[in-house]
Amino acid sequence: MKFYLIVILFSVLISCKSENNSNEKNSLKNKKGNIDLYITGEKFETKKSEKLNSEGIELSKKNEYKKAEKIFLNALKIEPNNSIILNNLGNVKKFQNEYEESIKYYEKSLLVSDSLYLNSALNIGIVSYQTENYNKSLSLLEYVISKSNNLKLTEIAYYNLVLVYLKQNECEKAKTELKKYENIFKDKFQFVKQYEYLKSEIKNCVQHRI
Repeated sequence: MKFYLIVILFSVLISCKSENNSNEKNSLKNKKGNIDLYITGEKFETKKSEKLNSEGIELSKKNEYKKAEKIFLNALKIEPNNSIILNNLGNVKKFQNEYEESIKYYEKSLLVSDSLYLNSALNIGIVSYQTENYNKSLSLLEYVISKSNNLKLTEIAYYNLVLVYLKQNECEKAKTELKKYENIFKDKFQFVKQYEYLKSEIKNCVQHRI
């Protein structure tokens, strides 16, 4: 099954703060085909760390991950327990295919937030899927679904949860989760392609098992 082209659509979340402190969401497509979600409205202890974080994000948008990493590390020196910065470092490590390092940053981000920063939990779930640690992936994705009141995070978690079950040929579980996915997102046009893809893959999964 060709999961790769689809899973990267929802592969990373990067956080920053806007001047008006609103929770806006912006997406762009980078050269690897990933759709990055930038969520604004987060808090920083200092203006300098906030500025550096924003600079790191701008470099990430240009796919300049090494430069972005250095900027995020400078921000982290100012706020070593900032979940947002730690999550963003996990992102740039992930884009450089340094998965073990990315998970370390995501896990620390989750730890210092007392497991409240669900962006990092979601990212661990996705990277765990990509590195074939399926049990860990399922655990984190289910955690995000149970805790999040953010529709976008929930959608991404459900989507990847179905992919994990499909990857393991657990067709009925995938079908059950897709039903939940459908009930939540079927009226939202931006999710139609993803839903149709999953439905097609489940059909193929059932045919394969028969």
